[in-house]
Amino acid sequence: MDHDRIERDPNLVCTCNDLSTDEINDSIEIGCEDAAEVMYDHATFFRCGECKPNIEKLISSDKRRNP
Repeated sequence: MDHDRIERDPNLVCTCNDLSTDEINDSIEIGCEDAAEVMYDHATFFRCGECKPNIEKLISSDKRRNP
């Protein structure tokens, strides 16, 4: 993960795949329930994996807002 890029663009969650918070939230809205499904939705896969906990947090946060 490129922490310098994230510092410059806090909306960026996955630097390996250039996935932003908005793109991840779009995947969650259509029903993705875990980080692997989010990656599949964007036709990619985990490279370094450092983004996985952050994606899971976004999913958990959405579940609390929309039970």
